Amino acid sequence: MTDLQKALRALRRAARAVQEADITEADSIADALGEIRAVEVSLAKWRQTLAAETPAEEGDAYEVKETKKAVRSFSLAPILHSVLSANPDVSPFETLMDMIESKAAKLTFTWRNLQAFFYTHNIELRVAQHEIIDDGDVDGPHVGVVYRTETRIVPKKED
Repeated sequence: MTDLQKALRALRRAARAVQEADITEADSIADALGEIRAVEVSLAKWRQTLAAETPAEEGDAYEVKETKKAVRSFSLAPILHSVLSANPDVSPFETLMDMIESKAAKLTFTWRNLQAFFYTHNIELRVAQHEIIDDGDVDGPHVGVVYRTETRIVPKKED
C-alpha cells in the first residue's frame, strides 16, 4: 500500500471519527465548524491542483475525465442594435421587456451602484421593506428588501 493510499484511508477514518464524536457542552461548535471548513478548503485546493495536472485516467474506484465547458461573452451594443432594428414598430422598452420575459436576456442590478446612479441623476429610489414582484406597475417600488439570516464561519481576529 502506498503512502497516498494510507493517507486517504486515514482521512476516511478521521472523517468518520468526527461525524461519530459526541458533542458536549464543553465543546466549541464554532471552533469545530471552523476547523472542518479549514480542512475542506485545504483539501479542495490540493484536489484542484492535482486534477489540473492529471491527464484523463482510470483508477480502481474512480476515473478522471476531461470535460469541456463553453464560456460565452456577449456584446450588448450589436445585440441591441440588431434586435431593435428588426422591430422598428415596437418601442425599445417593450422589446427589452420581451427579451427579459423570454429569458433571452437578464438584467441585473447592484445595490450600491443603483443607489449612486439614482442619486447622481436626481431620481428618487423607492424602496419597500418586502419582496416585490415585477408586475409592470411603473409607479411601484424600485427595490424590495427582505433580510434573511445566514450563518458564516469566520476566523477570529487576534487582538
